[in-house]
Amino acid sequence: MGSVKIGTDDVSLFVDNDFGDGYFNVDISLKKIEPPKDMEYKGHFTVLKKGVVHVYAYDCNDMIIYTFKKTGRYFCYAKDGRVLIIHNDNDLHA
Repeated sequence: MGSVKIGTDDVSLFVDNDFGDGYFNVDISLKKIEPPKDMEYKGHFTVLKKGVVHVYAYDCNDMIIYTFKKTGRYFCYAKDGRVLIIHNDNDLHA
């Protein structure tokens, strides 16, 4: 199963990319948008502190390609190797 690795120095979670191993795209929207209808909801996570949660280049390594600088809840969607992460709201305890 191919996935996007999201985490901190202490914990990681893996979001299915709906594609498998290989190259795929990750898009991050810091504005709340409607995901495309054909994308499947894969889960959500909350960023409590700016600058400590990262997206990694590959699910088996620790090379950071993006650091979240906005707190809040993020929802994840995927379709055929495209992963979309959307900042949903600022509710840290939902």
